[in-house]
Amino acid sequence: PILLACLLGLALNFSGAPQPPGVAETLQLLGSAALPLGLIVAGAGLSFRELARTRVTVGAVVVVKMIVTPLAMWQLARLYGGDELAQGIALLCGAAPGAASAYVLARQMGGDAPLMAGIIAATTVFSVIGIPAALLLFHLA
Repeated sequence: PILLACLLGLALNFSGAPQPPGVAETLQLLGSAALPLGLIVAGAGLSFRELARTRVTVGAVVVVKMIVTPLAMWQLARLYGGDELAQGIALLCGAAPGAASAYVLARQMGGDAPLMAGIIAATTVFSVIGIPAALLLFHLA
């Protein structure tokens, strides 16, 4: 359903069809509520017993997501000639924690939702340290 919705949205966007009055405002309100609701749902699905069982997997994902990905994105931005602003944005995007929508998708599509909840929680906690550290590294470079 999510892929069909994206395709429908793209088709409507490219067709130039006018929006009915009130639709944009309604969708804006729903979109604003999506992130907090996703975080609440992911938090409700978090099991510390499950997190302890998958600590090696979660730890490996945290290392890749919080260290390898930001550095790789930064270096790719430098390699392809991005200015300092583009490099900083690439670094910050790479250092962002896992998305709450990943838990919802894992749950809806039969994936390992408890593992995804643990990954989201762990990357969110470590981003408190990781994002300032990435910014410091970027500033010093």
